Amino acid sequence: RGHDWYVNELFISDDSGLTWRRSGLNGIPDMENRRCETVAPHPAKKDEVWLTVSGDIKPNEGGPWRSLDGGKTWSWQGHGLPQDGEFFHKNYWVAGPELSVSPDGSMVATSNNR
Repeated sequence: RGHDWYVNELFISDDSGLTWRRSGLNGIPDMENRRCETVAPHPAKKDEVWLTVSGDIKPNEGGPWRSLDGGKTWSWQGHGLPQDGEFFHKNYWVAGPELSVSPDGSMVATSNNR
């Protein structure tokens, strides 16, 4: 869309990048005005993937989201993060990755907005 950075779709490969499928982002809120900037695959569980969605940290809005089925369905995982304003950036180039997941399932979320 013009010169803007609209990251609002996710493609997933189950065969090391030979073929790709579009995640339906089932469970994620409307992505018309939001961005998913950071995608973090779980290092030990091949079907678990995390992503950040810009916007207020609230269920059914912005925050970290997790899929346990290779990106088919998603659930909000923002419990414990500040829920009074935008946490994750809309622009990857400003912030860089804002989420990581360790092999034991611990998640680290950072914000250049807060």
